[in-house]
Amino acid sequence: MRVYHNVVLALDPARQLFNGQPGTLGTWIDALEIHPGARVLHVGAGSGYYSAILAHTVAPGGRVVAIEIDEALAAQARRNLEPYDRVEVRHGDAATALGESFDAILVSAGATHPLDVWLDALEPGGRLVLPLTVSMEPGAPISKGIVVLVTNDDDASSFGARLLTFAAIYSGQAIRDARINALLGKALARASWPRLTRLRRDRHEPLSSCWLHTDGFCLS
Repeated sequence: MRVYHNVVLALDPARQLFNGQPGTLGTWIDALEIHPGARVLHVGAGSGYYSAILAHTVAPGGRVVAIEIDEALAAQARRNLEPYDRVEVRHGDAATALGESFDAILVSAGATHPLDVWLDALEPGGRLVLPLTVSMEPGAPISKGIVVLVTNDDDASSFGARLLTFAAIYSGQAIRDARINALLGKALARASWPRLTRLRRDRHEPLSSCWLHTDGFCLS
């Protein structure tokens, strides 16, 4: 019954892969403001524990798409989530076109940047919880950084953004860029917490308000 305690559980200790702290992930899920009937994307579903929680949150009438890149974990999640007819488990990297839109997206892995397919799939008023992290060293499985809440306020070129917290999390696959990792590392090395308000997708020259400026997006 320890699965219901506020402790992390090992999925693969050799890879330092754990299910995530319930008290931490619960705060992220709460920030998504998910309502019954909502459509939710879960990137990095692992064995399906938090996808099951999301399934309860969207009931009745909602839908959860749980994507896991590790084939063995995806198979385990599919078995664990079989009782939930409102959950679809996919094996993949969540980096290609998703084929549908969502009211909320939870990313349970460290990324260096928001993928366009996630932002494009977010419904007006929808929310994305995104860990933006820096690799601790080449090949290390754990990365550290910030968790950002992104809100689609119906402007395709600019989204609302707010810092939720700092975090250490397993690095995602196919959602990291070495160049952005370096830029993010420099931004995180600054002394103060970033006071984020916007995530911009339009191309513009770096401004004093830009906390993390890249060719593809800017956090300001």
